[in-house]
Amino acid sequence: MKKLILLTFMLLAFSACTPKTPEQAEERPAIAPAAQTSQSAEEKVYGGEISLSMRLPQTLNPILNTETSVDSILSLIFEPLFNISNDFTVTPNIAESYALSADGLSATITLSPSKWSDGTPVTADDFVYTVSAIKNAPEKSIYKANTENIDKCTAIDERTVRVSFRRVYAGMEYNFVFPLIPKHYYEGQSDKDMSPLGNGAYEFASYEAPEKLTLKASEANGKPYIAAVNVLITPEAQNDLYAFDQNITDVLATDFYTWSKYRSSKSVNSVEINTTYFDFIGFNTAKKFADSDLRELVAVSADTDEYITNVYLSHAAKAQVPVNPDSFAYDKTLPEVRFDPERAKTLAKEGTAFNILINEENDERAKIAENIKKNLSNVGVTANIESVPYDAYVSRVNSRDYDAFVGGFYLQPFPDLSFIYHSGGNLFGYGNPEMDAALAAVFTAAGNETLLSSLKDVQSIAQKDMPLYGLCFTKHTLFTSKKIQDVSATSINNIYSNIREWNIK
Repeated sequence: MKKLILLTFMLLAFSACTPKTPEQAEERPAIAPAAQTSQSAEEKVYGGEISLSMRLPQTLNPILNTETSVDSILSLIFEPLFNISNDFTVTPNIAESYALSADGLSATITLSPSKWSDGTPVTADDFVYTVSAIKNAPEKSIYKANTENIDKCTAIDERTVRVSFRRVYAGMEYNFVFPLIPKHYYEGQSDKDMSPLGNGAYEFASYEAPEKLTLKASEANGKPYIAAVNVLITPEAQNDLYAFDQNITDVLATDFYTWSKYRSSKSVNSVEINTTYFDFIGFNTAKKFADSDLRELVAVSADTDEYITNVYLSHAAKAQVPVNPDSFAYDKTLPEVRFDPERAKTLAKEGTAFNILINEENDERAKIAENIKKNLSNVGVTANIESVPYDAYVSRVNSRDYDAFVGGFYLQPFPDLSFIYHSGGNLFGYGNPEMDAALAAVFTAAGNETLLSSLKDVQSIAQKDMPLYGLCFTKHTLFTSKKIQDVSATSINNIYSNIREWNIK
């Protein structure tokens, strides 16, 4: 299902992390922890193997790679500098610390003591080399945008780097989720791109194109319990579903709705995945929905609790603004607009009619639109559903050729919402100088207190003006075979972040 809108303007200067296309977003979910049976250290044993899947790689160099399922597998070989925690804050990974200068134009990053799988130390020179490699990588490479604001990198000593930025903006540290590559191995060696050397839990063993990649446990930075990982090459995501259902592979990350329609009676372990996929009802505020009462009418006619239970199968978190409820940035004091048929009666005006645009491939959006149509008809308002192919849907939304639509955004972990709300160029024909000022304050915020205050202002204005009415953040699930124990999620940018603790029962 094509769930997300491909926006022509998402590559704004405001972006704090690597942009992804809708298709990439489907394949690279973020994760959050859920309860699962675990074993004590005394019960765990070393050994065994698991099977995963990915698309056919054009390279196994993570800096040059453009394919997200391959990037996910490469995270087993290459550790990122920083991870993004379940509350969407940035935490050091192979970086030890991050200190921003007073003027916000530079940062000092100290690396933790760690080694490449050949025993060579990870150094500041590797950091400098990696940033240069990313800057020279293909435009569609996964981490290309992460270095756009980096002006210069200088190695201060063996493990310390000073990074100079082109301009100041809050959330700069969210850029540093890219992996490092070893300068001594890759420099001037293009033939190394299909035989990677990294610093992760696993190291390269063999690649049998176009069928299988084999990894073995690395002891360089803490030996994982599972001895080997076999990676099956599959042509598309649908094949991943089949392979997991038929016990060919041991791990699958997908939304529960898709899996519930596809699965057999297979018994699996599961960890719920907290995502940045935000579903909403959008209003064309430059046309029919310039009337704020009409926007409120639709909002109080949307039974979000019903959608979460019966459309998202209880695998979603209610959110009326585009900030995840689990995020450090979410304003928990924000007043909620509830499903209210009585309020709808007072807002309804005789003869009101409008269209709701959806893409025909998406069953969830169709169900939501039908429910809103039914609830509005109860108060004498006519809502016609326009169901069109995905490409036409994207084109019409981007050109604002709609009254209202059911849609979704794939957001960045740092809550810079400029592309949604800033005047002149957003999808909703929305403009408010007060909102523009609040967004600018987020962009230039110095310190957490100022940042949180500015983010609270953005959410308050967004709820009051309501150019979109938020439904929820959908949740995905990390499914694993019953044989795998101690699977949890500590990072939303890497589903294999605790792979060293996984073990075979």
